[in-house]
Amino acid sequence: MGVYTAIGKGDYERQETQVLYQVPCDGERIAEWKISIGGSSFMSRKDELYQLTEHIPDPVIRAFTVYMLSQAPWHFWSQPSSAGKYHPKDEHGFEGLLLHTIRVVGVGSVICESAQGRLDSNIILPACFLHDICRYGTGVVHRGKDSEYSVPEHPELASTLIRRLGNGFGSFVDDIADAVETHAGRWGKTAPRNETEWAVHYADCIAANYHVWGAAL
Repeated sequence: MGVYTAIGKGDYERQETQVLYQVPCDGERIAEWKISIGGSSFMSRKDELYQLTEHIPDPVIRAFTVYMLSQAPWHFWSQPSSAGKYHPKDEHGFEGLLLHTIRVVGVGSVICESAQGRLDSNIILPACFLHDICRYGTGVVHRGKDSEYSVPEHPELASTLIRRLGNGFGSFVDDIADAVETHAGRWGKTAPRNETEWAVHYADCIAANYHVWGAAL
């Protein structure tokens, strides 16, 4: 069994609480990993994001989402969501992308709740968590240089990563990857094709709109 521990840098290197996840994989193997959650009274944004995964109804899909977050490139946990032209100002600095993701998940949750069962939260919410995990590339040398700026092909990069690491988990992986690949809407290469994908796109657009978060300006 593989054991994966999601630990960030600096102050995040705390292991007071470890959550063990085990899910069936390929029908026979058991995929197992541990996620470390900080134990201080102050909840970091990273801890908050992991805690929000409890809103995903299906336990296997929830565990898969946690696993994918643990495999996210380093920049996902520290970089801004925007260099300054887009998104609220409080997302332009350290952990801005993480804050944006928390907001997208929050909006996505409201959309699912308001739909009263007509939308699949087991696909929409994981896609909200994972839509920008490759916003700055894959965490390695990208386009001949390190991941310094947001890359336009980040939906495709994230979708590819989800499909690769999710191989064998179940058919839901492709649905999540599709929603991630189309989340940029008209600003991306592929537009949403069904209501699930549109829901993720709308959650991202609303969360990125600085008018919604005017108190932070």
